[in-house]
Parts: sequence; C-alpha cells; structure tokens
Amino acid sequence: MASACETGERHRPVQARQGLSARRGCSEGFGEGGAVQGNATAQYRLGRAYLHGEDAPKDLEKAARWYRRAATQGHAEAQYGLGAMYSEGRGLAKDEEKAAKWVKRAAEQGKAKAMHDLGIMYSLGQGMSRDSNRAAHWYHKAADRGLARSQYNLGALYAKGQGVEQDYEQALTWYRKAAEQGDAGAQYTIGSMFYHGEGVARDYEQAAEWYRRAAEGGSPRGQYSLGLMYEKGRGVERDLVLAYKWLSLSALQGHADAGTERQSLAEAMTPKQVTQGQRLTLRWIVDLKE
Repeated sequence: MASACETGERHRPVQARQGLSARRGCSEGFGEGGAVQGNATAQYRLGRAYLHGEDAPKDLEKAARWYRRAATQGHAEAQYGLGAMYSEGRGLAKDEEKAAKWVKRAAEQGKAKAMHDLGIMYSLGQGMSRDSNRAAHWYHKAADRGLARSQYNLGALYAKGQGVEQDYEQALTWYRKAAEQGDAGAQYTIGSMFYHGEGVARDYEQAAEWYRRAAEGGSPRGQYSLGLMYEKGRGVERDLVLAYKWLSLSALQGHADAGTERQSLAEAMTPKQVTQGQRLTLRWIVDLKE
C-alpha cells in the first residue's frame, strides 16, 4: 500500500483537516504524524505553526502544548519559545518563574537570544533573584556570539561596575562592538562618553561623530545631542540650520527637551534660516519613508 507521502495529493483533504498542508506534513516526517510519534522537531514545528497561524489555524493553547512536548525532550528552540509564552502569558497563564526556567534551559544549550534574555532576567530579578554577576555572565556569552544588545548591556555593566569590576576600557570595547553593528543606543553612549570625558579623554569631534551615527540611525537622544553640537559649534562648525533640523527630528520622536530647545533656537535665527531648517527636516522625513 502506498504511504501518505507517496500519495500526497490523494491525502491532502485529510491533512487539511489536521490543519497542515500535505507538503509540510510529508516533509522529513515533520508533520502532525511525526509530532504525535514523539519527534521533537516535528512537535516544535507544529507548535510554531499553531502559534503563528502558518498552515494551521492560530491556536495559542495548542502551540504551548506542542512546545512543551518538544521542550521536555530538550529542543532548545521550543524551550525558548515556551519560556517566551510563559513570560508574555500567551496560551497559558503568565508565570515568570517558569519563563526563567525554560529560557535558562535554552541558554544552557547555546541559544544566544536565550542567553541575552536570561541576562535581562537576572538583571531585573524576573522569575529569579536579582544577580548582577549572573547577568554579566550570560550577557558575555551572548555578546561573544555577536548579539549587539548583549554587547551594549555588557558595556553598561562594565561602565557601572555591576557584576564586573568597573572598567571603562572594556565598556568602550563592548559599546563599539554594538555600535559597529548599527546599535544606535551604543553609538549615542559612546558619543556621550567622549562629550563628558567619562573613561576617555574629552573629545568633542569624536562626540559629534558618534552622535551623528546615532542620529542618522534614528535615536532621538542622538538627534537632540547633535542638534546641540551644531547650535554651540562643539566638534562641528556652528550651523543653526542643521541644529534646527536635528532638534526638530528629535522633537518629532517625543524627546522631552528638543521642542523647547528648538523654539529657543528659532528666536535667534532669521526667518530664512528657519524655513531652511524646516525644509531639511521635511526632506529627511520624506527620504526616510522612501
């Protein structure tokens, strides 16, 4: 007798009733049949299908059920997914302790995102006791695997001396790694270090350059700070029109002080300069949308 996979078209109505396509059901045994038979990868894929409504009706409770089965067998992606569902209260009751338990299991298997999230949990005391040392440990592991946010968070711990000995050189090293990946928060923080001379020699030109990167990356703090640099002529040639542009963009993103600073700046500008600043702001917004 031919198998279901050998006669996929003939059996498609059956698999459609199960909520999975014939193609997905027969692919490497990773359909509902494989999940029922105990295949952890099949269970994870089925849970993911129910979670996102991919080739199956969206059903969070079923997603959690299949994730749990796969997670119990040691499937790292399922463990991480189950932890996220507990953390968010999706498909089951919110439970930070259980979230931490499953995220930790995924982290221990080498999943970088789980390592990062575990670092956050230790930092904030979510589902476990707050522990800066353990937070630094897991951030470091995720940072070594290239996660920009972990690199940034690790840099912050070094800057503050939390969980690690305070070391501005190490802080700057990790901030740079995140910044080079386009992390606007890290770019802004490096700019701030150079502006205030925190752990490095004060350098307005370096500050302005890093603020520029952050500003162009969409950071409202970077835009505000770059606007001030242009207004005061620090690290850049004084340019009130560009100052107006960056302060305007920051204000549009809700920066608390940018609107007031722009209004004060406008009073020192000519009407022509204000118009130029408005045009530059509008051009930036239009280019961004395109």
